[in-house]
Amino acid sequence: MKSILKNSSDSDGGKRILSSVAEVVRRLDEGLRHAKTVQEVLTPANNGLRLRLRELCEQMIVSDPEDSGRKAEDLLWRKVHYEPYSRAKQIGQTFPLGQYETGLLICHLLAGIGSYQQLTLNLETQLGVGGSHRVDLALCQPQGMTRETVTVRASDCSGQVSAWGQAALAADPHQHR
Repeated sequence: MKSILKNSSDSDGGKRILSSVAEVVRRLDEGLRHAKTVQEVLTPANNGLRLRLRELCEQMIVSDPEDSGRKAEDLLWRKVHYEPYSRAKQIGQTFPLGQYETGLLICHLLAGIGSYQQLTLNLETQLGVGGSHRVDLALCQPQGMTRETVTVRASDCSGQVSAWGQAALAADPHQHR
């Protein structure tokens, strides 16, 4: 978090966003640290904080893709998707996850896939890139954007979240098809 704050622009709007990001990350870290069950990891309050962080990271990616875009993308991936999943898996190693907990985890993963699809579409719209082109979130530059195809990290992240979901479904002995 400090590296994002250190390399940020000096604009008041940028400082406000970074201050909000730091506060949301602090609250999410605190919630994960105290969580003893999957339900505590995925509470509505924590999900609301993750949604707020996603919105703030998207603002950072669009407003300053060169300086803080990649860092915001990594923060988005880690705090919104990876850490809750990782904590839930840790809890599952200590206490076997039941059908309800597995369902919560699967819902979180499905929401993650939708989140990355929405992020990709929003960036395409806001940066004026056509739907047939791929966008590298770290290379998005509104001025001088070329029409060449580049890798979409959002698609990579969405693919990872999808793989986690498939693993969670395969591990659920109570699944219904």
